[in-house]
Amino acid sequence: DIADLINKHYGADKNGNGIPDYQEDANGNGIIDGAEYVKDGDIKLSATPKRAPYRESVALAAILQNKDGVQVYVDSVNDVSFDVTKVVAYSGGVATEKYRRGASGELGNSVNVKDYVNFGQISVKAKEGKATYVLTTKDRDADVYFDATVAPRDKDGKAAFVKTSNEAKLEIRAETLEIGLT
Repeated sequence: DIADLINKHYGADKNGNGIPDYQEDANGNGIIDGAEYVKDGDIKLSATPKRAPYRESVALAAILQNKDGVQVYVDSVNDVSFDVTKVVAYSGGVATEKYRRGASGELGNSVNVKDYVNFGQISVKAKEGKATYVLTTKDRDADVYFDATVAPRDKDGKAAFVKTSNEAKLEIRAETLEIGLT
């Protein structure tokens, strides 16, 4: 269970002061150490489902992991920012890139995202090392790519570190295959 995982991976009290190390601020930057474990680890982002029909709710889940690949259950502090990185639309079998974050001109205009998903760039507080954001697909075939970022601020208001997830792909299609057993 979660309590056993926390004790196994984070429950040490190495300096013997009665406070678990993950609740300390060893480097004095104003961020508890448990919120910094992801710095040396990863953020694993996924979309569920990976392929969705029109007007469907889709959950993006960001799992914060430590350097050993273990979910950072002690992190209920960090804000996780979700963002769209790219949109590729399909019409008549032809793929056309409609949006790319950081691109110049019309291709970089984030307003283009609204034709494919109901999504707003947002930060969600992690709870036990996980942050979830739910969006809704619209009525157009597209591949929409997302990422998630953690960038905690230290006591001076500066980014202590920036950690970005893998890119997750959501396929939006008119046709879906559902198999039912009778």
